[in-house]
Amino acid sequence: MDRALLAEKAAVVERHLERVRSCLPASPEGFHPATDASDAVILHLWQAVQIVIDVAVSICVARGLG
Repeated sequence: MDRALLAEKAAVVERHLERVRSCLPASPEGFHPATDASDAVILHLWQAVQIVIDVAVSICVARGLG
């Protein structure tokens, strides 16, 4: 995988994780389902995980790992 592309993907993952951090309440008791905060956390975690999976699959394909 191209280093510039990998760096870009890593930066995007970091941005998603920063959004997760910014949406989390100070304590676990303040985190409730079906709220804007929980929706944002779920969305940004899902997007970060999807990018990591895409990168991993691309590397496996490039290295012929099936």
